[in-house]
Amino acid sequence: MKKRKGKHEKEASESSENDDSSSESVNEEFLNVDFEFFNVRHTDVSTLRNLLKQLIGPESESFDISGLLELILSQNLVGSVVKVDGIQSDPFAFLTVLNLNYHREKPCIKQILSYIMSMMSSNKDFCEALNGLLEKSDLHTGLILSERIVNMPTQIVPSMYELLFEEIDWALEDKEPYNFGHYIILSRSYREQVKRGFLKKKQKKDMKTVYFHPEDELFKKKSLYSMTYKYTKSDEGSNFRQAFQNPGIQLQGEIIVISKNKLKEAIADLKSILTE
Repeated sequence: MKKRKGKHEKEASESSENDDSSSESVNEEFLNVDFEFFNVRHTDVSTLRNLLKQLIGPESESFDISGLLELILSQNLVGSVVKVDGIQSDPFAFLTVLNLNYHREKPCIKQILSYIMSMMSSNKDFCEALNGLLEKSDLHTGLILSERIVNMPTQIVPSMYELLFEEIDWALEDKEPYNFGHYIILSRSYREQVKRGFLKKKQKKDMKTVYFHPEDELFKKKSLYSMTYKYTKSDEGSNFRQAFQNPGIQLQGEIIVISKNKLKEAIADLKSILTE
């Protein structure tokens, strides 16, 4: 099922030199790209598997990816993939949400919850809060899973989330279990060394956090809890390490807990920033 089409512009610039003048003129061109939103289909499984592994990082081998995919595919009302060449093409991105309360007894969800609790074990307040959220019978907690290919424009993100919010509203009209009060977002970032100082002897190396998903920085600012953690498994030989030849790069995981209203605020803020 096709859901919506949105046009997004990518900017490309070309410069030309004038032999009779030292001035340089820059011509800006815009390339329109149609991003189409579709329901998740079984033919998308191979690409989604790779995107999930990319999202979870070096820990992905310890997760039941097949179980997660089965759960994602079982949801007919919520979740989308983004494509550019029609329904038969491979997804460039996906976004979905899984009800942790409703599915908490499923092995793949038990595994994720156990992983989250182990990564956040040093934060007792978080662990107590998460247990409390999972016990709620009125407002549930959703696990947001979202990933996209490298160089996918951030401009697509507000549309993805706005569609997700619409789908949740439609599902609630059908009495489906998507009444979320909070969301947990799994994501990733990396730290890189940034040199300071002009003279070699005075150079200092600071660590700067870079988010694979720029929107995560907004989410963290509005979050109830957030934590950055080191992966328990080595990323040596992984696609991540191959992509970053700099030995100063340190890959890391991100866990963000955010309320429904704050997430909507963050998306509105992101949309405003991107349209300035």
